Amino acid sequence: MNIAINKLSALKLMRSVREAREDRAWNLVRRDLVAPSPYLATRWSPSVIDLSRFGKAGEFSDDAPLSVAVPSARNRLRMKSAANTVYGEGLPAGSFLDLGGGVFISSPELLFVEAASIMSTAAHVLLGYELCGEYARDALSPVGGKAAMNIPPVTTVQKISAFLDKCKGIHGLTAAKRNLRYVADNAWSPFESIVSTLLVLPIWELGYGFRGVILNKRQTVVGGRSVGEVGSRVPDILIAGTKVGINYDGSGHLDLDSIAWAAVTARENPQDEEAQENLRKAIARVRAKVVDDKRRDRELGSSGLLVMPVTKEDLYEPGRFEALVHLILDGMERDALLESREQRSLLMNRALARKRQEMVWSLLPGERGHTLACKLAREEEARMRGTVPVQVLPPTIVYILQGEKNIDVRNAS
Repeated sequence: MNIAINKLSALKLMRSVREAREDRAWNLVRRDLVAPSPYLATRWSPSVIDLSRFGKAGEFSDDAPLSVAVPSARNRLRMKSAANTVYGEGLPAGSFLDLGGGVFISSPELLFVEAASIMSTAAHVLLGYELCGEYARDALSPVGGKAAMNIPPVTTVQKISAFLDKCKGIHGLTAAKRNLRYVADNAWSPFESIVSTLLVLPIWELGYGFRGVILNKRQTVVGGRSVGEVGSRVPDILIAGTKVGINYDGSGHLDLDSIAWAAVTARENPQDEEAQENLRKAIARVRAKVVDDKRRDRELGSSGLLVMPVTKEDLYEPGRFEALVHLILDGMERDALLESREQRSLLMNRALARKRQEMVWSLLPGERGHTLACKLAREEEARMRGTVPVQVLPPTIVYILQGEKNIDVRNAS
């Protein structure tokens, strides 16, 4: 069997391989597009396609068809459970990865192009961060599932850019070129990528309009264990061209759950010395992480960097991240890096902020995010019924959101 799988079906398989760490160096052989075989003139059967080694990530059906790439119309798989993409020309050499056993998938660079036409701008940019980052979202539940962490990236922004320059006439190419400018290498987590995407997307895409971000770049700091000691720290996100940035402090930075579980076990087993010791260790571990975070912030600050912590709650709770962006602008203005009066006026618009929060919730996992999204939907329904005041966007924002004007928010008026 030879079969080339593309689009979202390829993304599921790629995530499955990354999650399993089947190839830690991600050194898979690159191939040109191959015709499916055995070639059947009239029809294919799902039984011919063996993707069982990929588990549920390899499953497909009439309701959830397998996306397949073929080099010509006559090579199309004639079955309900297959969706064909014909690539007659325009693909660069080596556009597919060989997973072995006759299974090929779109390369990460081709996948970025293919996804551009089937994802929202924000979701597509997030995919770019994932492909160029050290994590992979869950193959079956990319939003709510647990991501695989500390794995090699499968590509880089530079490699995607070079691939796009070689493509000719591929569907999604224009959008891919536009969206790649918002992607950066070296993201370490999905939440870090969400924060970065919010910062760099332009206002008309419901972002905050900053020029770019630098992720997880080690910085020299002074004031470690002793006076004048030179060391280093790694801020999660720095705004490009500034000394202002963000550290995402996830649940691991204040892991109260581990203390709670250890405390329950210790209480239920008061004579168990191991349970008591586990509780002491949990408390000490959480305390040590908090202390290290405080020292991190202090050392970065003393070295001239303004790096502010952000939490998951800042993304879920309306207005919290907005307030953080104003603090970022304060820091940039103090360094005379930005005159942000116009940007602030756009960020303070309530209707725009509400639309942005709706987008943010759509990107976040968990029941809480789902609940808040439903709450927003009810409020929007009430607004449409006329039971709440209607917020009108100023003409500049309407112009931007309609896509009629490619405005840089720093020059908007």
